Amino acid sequence: MDGLIVIYVHTLMSNAIPPAEAVVEIKRKCPKPVITCWMGGKGTEEGIDILKSGCLPNYSVPERAVKALAALIRHKEFLETVKTRAAEEGK
Repeated sequence: MDGLIVIYVHTLMSNAIPPAEAVVEIKRKCPKPVITCWMGGKGTEEGIDILKSGCLPNYSVPERAVKALAALIRHKEFLETVKTRAAEEGK
């Protein structure tokens, strides 16, 4: 697993706060990137604020969340390649 995308779809009968608090708690224990997508417009604001205070990026549509996670993974792979090459050249 390279990372985690958590998608929440808000309805009038649900509360966006408890799932946001749960994701922030999971992030504290997870060494991998966690990205969120809180969808549904009005009623998600407080949950999104909790995610932001927990330093979790949030995207309004899943496609943007997927692109962001893919970019993070590519960046990590690039850094690992550079580090490996530097170690090899240093030998």
